[in-house]
Amino acid sequence: MGKKIFSIILLLLIVYGIWSFVNIMGAKIRYGSIRDQVKAIVKYSLSDSDIKIRRKIKYKAEEVKLVITDEEIEISRHNSDISIYVSYTDSAVLPFGLKTLYYEQEIEISKEDIEE
Repeated sequence: MGKKIFSIILLLLIVYGIWSFVNIMGAKIRYGSIRDQVKAIVKYSLSDSDIKIRRKIKYKAEEVKLVITDEEIEISRHNSDISIYVSYTDSAVLPFGLKTLYYEQEIEISKEDIEE
């Protein structure tokens, strides 16, 4: 009887760990998605207006269920170079709402950061 209870508790802990891992990886995947969008903009959309660039980043954020405001997106232009800085807060809620992990995410991409 004791082995069965131990096995059930161990199985529940393993399932909880996997579930938590999936939730935490969601924040990492969202970060990567936004970072890839910013890289693509820096590489291919230099001539776009700041409004259009912000719209593209915000649209990508909405796709991954994030809200990024205009104030969280900074665009700097120097001659023919562009630098984009995005700062936002993301979170991962562990199963059963036992804990919420908050991430202060920052993305800064300029032309030098793009491999050609």
